[in-house]
Amino acid sequence: MINPFYEKLAKLAVKYSIGVKKGDRISIRGPSFAQELIQALYVEVINAGGFPLLVISLEGEEELLFKYGSDEQLVYVDDVFLKISEEFDGLIYISGDYNTRNLSLINPKTMAKFQAAPKRKKMYDIIDERFAKGELKWVIVPFPCQSHAQEANMDLFSFTNFIEKALLLDKDDPAEE
Repeated sequence: MINPFYEKLAKLAVKYSIGVKKGDRISIRGPSFAQELIQALYVEVINAGGFPLLVISLEGEEELLFKYGSDEQLVYVDDVFLKISEEFDGLIYISGDYNTRNLSLINPKTMAKFQAAPKRKKMYDIIDERFAKGELKWVIVPFPCQSHAQEANMDLFSFTNFIEKALLLDKDDPAEE
């Protein structure tokens, strides 16, 4: 059974924010600890007739790449991500961090190499262009987690309530409000 909070959040994202239609290909990208929300989004995309693709990140994944990756590995972007940016109808990003400061000890030059990768820039340019033309929809969905609650100087319960009220999830139909 899906948590009602995540179910309502998923419905808002899928039906209202990006308006998934039958046949739409939708990428759902988020951290593994957001599994319940990912499942709720997955179900909502299926219920809307779409084809969801899950892209799950693991704790410490970026940190490990930045610490141990070669220059070649830092600038590598798999073709699957270009394909998603070129062909998918919608992108759902889940905002949630294991640790908001996990990259604080990484050399800024290393991070700059990662960001400046030509293929990565191409991918973001494609997304921006397709979004501007109305060919692509995207949404960032907040996941209430300890690290973000801490950054907001709140406990997790209060932070979750804050998100619920900010997105009108405490209403019967948030999209109509």
